[in-house]
Amino acid sequence: RPQPRAPAMALIKHGDPDAMHVVVKRRNQTFFFLVRPEEKLGTIISMLAKVLSRKSDTMKLVFKDMQMDPDASLKDQQVTSGSVLELLLKIEGREDFEDYKADDLVAAHAAFQANSGSS
Repeated sequence: RPQPRAPAMALIKHGDPDAMHVVVKRRNQTFFFLVRPEEKLGTIISMLAKVLSRKSDTMKLVFKDMQMDPDASLKDQQVTSGSVLELLLKIEGREDFEDYKADDLVAAHAAFQANSGSS
């Protein structure tokens, strides 16, 4: 059966020479962003909050085993085109966030690419 399409969000016009693609993954969800390197992570978190109907402060992004600063730009945090970020949500009723599992994220991204026929 066909897989549901992953949401794609553009913060810039297609064709912008500085455009870069960033992937955000959470468990069985994948979000694609077309952004500029100067974009703040907080903007991406805000868009995810709208899509997921959650408050921004209940989310955080992780890249290369480090929690990302929402006030810093993608460029400042060495995020490049094709980077995969992990979205972690705050556990309901607690102050803790979900566990970060980098190996699972890499495996999930590889499986998604294999199933979608992309490279």
